[in-house]
Formats: sequence, C-alpha cells, structure tokens
Amino acid sequence: MRTGGGQTQPLQREQILGEAARLFQERGYERTRMQDIAATFGVTHAALYYYFPRKSDLLAELNLSALDILVTGARAAEEASASPSERFQRQLEAHIRFVVGNVPLAACFFLYDKAIEPAALKKIRELRRRYTEMLTASFAAAQGAGEFDNGVDAKTAVNTLLGAANWMYRWLVVDDGVDSDALATQIGTMLARGFTGRC
Repeated sequence: MRTGGGQTQPLQREQILGEAARLFQERGYERTRMQDIAATFGVTHAALYYYFPRKSDLLAELNLSALDILVTGARAAEEASASPSERFQRQLEAHIRFVVGNVPLAACFFLYDKAIEPAALKKIRELRRRYTEMLTASFAAAQGAGEFDNGVDAKTAVNTLLGAANWMYRWLVVDDGVDSDALATQIGTMLARGFTGRC
C-alpha cells in the first residue's frame, strides 16, 4: 500500500476484505474486478493474489467473517440474558446490530451465493444452519417457559424474523446520526413482541 512519502506498507487481509465488501455492494460482485480492488490501494491486482488467489475466495472469506460476528454476538447475548425470551430478543438485536453496523458485509452475506466455490459454500451453509439452529433453540426455550406463543413453529418464526432483519440492508440509510444499538433494540423489541401477545 502506498503512502505519501513514496514508501510502501504491506496490505492487510482485513483492509482487502473491507474494500472488497464496499465495492461488491456499490458495483455488484460480477462488475467488480480484482484490479478494481487493487487500484484502491495503489497496487496491481497481482498483490492481492498472495492473500486471495480468486475473487470468489474474497467472497467466501467475507461470508465467514459475517458468520463469526453473528455467532459471537449470539453467544454473548446468551450469556448476558436472564430469561429465555430475553436471550432470544438479545440475540435478535445482535443480528440486527450486525446488519446496521456492517451494511456492505451484510450485503455480501445475503447475496452472491452462486459465485462461491461449491466446497466453500457447503461449509458456509453448514455454519449458517448451525447459527439458525442456535436461535431456534432459544426461541423454543422461550416457548417452553410460556414466554412465547406455543402456537407457532419455532423454526418458521425464527426464519421469518431473520428475513425481516436481513432485509434492512436494502432500505437502511446509514449516516452519522444512526444509533445502531438503539435501532437494534427498537426493532428487535418490536419483532419479538409479536410472539408474546404483548404490544
């Protein structure tokens, strides 16, 4: 990476991933070339191949990064909760906070599965399944405690709620005035309360 004094500094994986996510969101995955990503650092695309031999490797790594954030957030919410329903709501809020705070990364996570190599996609889908099962177990526990409506299927409910949360990346306009924590709490409360019978 070039600096003002003509010196060079080695590229960092996180820098490359962040710029790739931004460009994939702005231009679309197919319309973004490795050369476009490299140009933002003032280097040739060959410099990126040391870290990511193929553009699809970038996309796969972005998906794994997203999953790491989501699972970490869900586990933290689980440990900090006092009741099953609170645990699920905090996990949902953590998911929303991920979308709000990482819109380019979220967009890469929700789009472009077909561009990921089959072996990598299989791993990503398995990790997604485990994450969804974690939240489904929390929802079912809240049902078992009488805190959520037992008349709905837990898996269907969780997928519906995650679908609503995921779609935020399409309409959310993020600026300096957005309080991601407050927004996550507001939307998470609104969505979760639909299963408690309280409003």
